Amino acid sequence: MSGQGQFIVGANLHPQLTTKAIRLRCVRNYVVTERKGENNIRSQECVFHDQEGVFIHVHIPKDIVCKYKNEFKEGNVYGIRNFLCITNFFKYKTSTLRYMIKFKHDTIVKHYKRITFPKTLFRFKTFPAILSKQDVDEKVLMDVIGRIVEIYSPLEKVICGRKTRLIDFVLEDMRAKFMDNGEVRICSSFDATQLFFSHPCKEFVALKSSSFTADSTPLRCIDSSSMLGVGFPTGGGPSKQVVVSSIEEIYSKNMSVYSFGEYWVAGRIVGVESLCDWYYISCKTNSCKKKLSESGGMLYCAGCKNYWQEGVVRYRLIVRVADDTGDAPMLIWDRECAELVGMVAGDLKDSYLGDEAVLTQHCSGLLGCSQSEMVSTEIGGSLDVGKKLCL
Repeated sequence: MSGQGQFIVGANLHPQLTTKAIRLRCVRNYVVTERKGENNIRSQECVFHDQEGVFIHVHIPKDIVCKYKNEFKEGNVYGIRNFLCITNFFKYKTSTLRYMIKFKHDTIVKHYKRITFPKTLFRFKTFPAILSKQDVDEKVLMDVIGRIVEIYSPLEKVICGRKTRLIDFVLEDMRAKFMDNGEVRICSSFDATQLFFSHPCKEFVALKSSSFTADSTPLRCIDSSSMLGVGFPTGGGPSKQVVVSSIEEIYSKNMSVYSFGEYWVAGRIVGVESLCDWYYISCKTNSCKKKLSESGGMLYCAGCKNYWQEGVVRYRLIVRVADDTGDAPMLIWDRECAELVGMVAGDLKDSYLGDEAVLTQHCSGLLGCSQSEMVSTEIGGSLDVGKKLCL
């Protein structure tokens, strides 16, 4: 594939143009499976853009997927020759062009490792444009970027014979525009949609460096029921909201609307309070997990009234968590702490052997972790972390 004149751009695509090649950058690469059985591949679909930034869809039929399945990597540039140009037959499209590329058995692909080529991985639509439906084609997939401010519990649903988990959430941009009103709502496309969190691309960096102002909305609530419409049951029972509070609000003396209970706090772990009492020996009964005490040469559980020769080592770690309003000590129990540290308490105790440097090294991974934690209040002591959702 040499010679600049033989390459066309997306705007030149036409069914009668069969002798030219095209250079494209891969933006999205995914496999579509049959409705019944995820091992049965229906096709491979790719989204590319040309040197003018025009997005082009590429369709690879199932009988030749095995030849090209591992060929494309998102972000790389390729030259493609010997392809068919066909009308885009998808109901929901990734490109605004009338035609798309279809591979055949003798399609040739060349990977360019060193080439000057534009890089446009996203086509972001602004929230005002989506809410007003200006220049928005509801049949063309789009990209959005924002900050999650409201999350709803996942739902399990069978769609087209597949067991699927659905989740909906609310996004906010720098102008506090919500993707949330009674008329407009965005939805994923089953196979094509991909979520990115803190992606290193320039658009994500620009959004994070913009620093949301004090007027920005905090993480507002996590609802046990979904916003999804009729046909998506929530499993029964009334809707229940969990209040998201700041540390200052929990410690406030004027919390007339609050009571001792469970609240969500969004904060960052800034330090480990103490390494002297970071674990305890618990009952081996999974439904108990109470602390054991020595009794007659055995370990006794006051909860289930059982005696054990040995127990299970579990985390009981106090960390310091801070948000924009203040800080507080929080007690992290075994399950949540094991996920954050990346090691069960028993293994860490075996490698610890009194060497505080080893313990500090493993616990240092906690520092800087951003969490939304459900805590039960014990004013004057530590806040008891019961559950968490990593953001």
